[in-house]
Amino acid sequence: MGIAAMILGIISLVACLALLIPLPLSVPQSGIVPILAMGSSVSFVGLILGIVALVKPKPYIRMAVAGVVMCSLGIMVSTESLLIALVGEPPPEDFHPSWSPDGSRIAFISSRDGNYEIYVMDADGSNQQCLTDNPANDWYPSWSPDGSRIVFTSDRDDNRNIEIYVMDTDGSNQQRLSNHPTVDGDPSHSP
Repeated sequence: MGIAAMILGIISLVACLALLIPLPLSVPQSGIVPILAMGSSVSFVGLILGIVALVKPKPYIRMAVAGVVMCSLGIMVSTESLLIALVGEPPPEDFHPSWSPDGSRIAFISSRDGNYEIYVMDADGSNQQCLTDNPANDWYPSWSPDGSRIVFTSDRDDNRNIEIYVMDTDGSNQQRLSNHPTVDGDPSHSP
């Protein structure tokens, strides 16, 4: 098992490094390099576990098995990054449109910045702007009846749960409305 961990570790490290070198410039490397770094780190830990399992006077089967598992994970992560390099990252999505009460603007969710944000645009699709601009994910915008506020859900504020937030229609004055250990989602204003 220790020898298997060492062999898999070497293979997965070489695979990670080989994938890093020939990345074409057209591939968005910002998404691939972290995956490859994670794969090579996991592979390196597996390789070390395999070596330690081999040099110990008593056979450490659990350590050798852990080394094989870690190296296998490194190979899987390397394969994922290879697929991203060949196929590309998924295209951004725009979805869940919500019309303003007067019909002049549309709020919607988009993943074009790398995570889900709330955007607004004019009814003809012009003047698109991001309202939330937060590293967390923001979803399900809903306009207030008078069109002055937008309520939405988010997983921000170091809260592992999804909470309900509200903001002005220009993205200012964002504030959390709910604070509960369960998911609070898909809000809408009452008429």
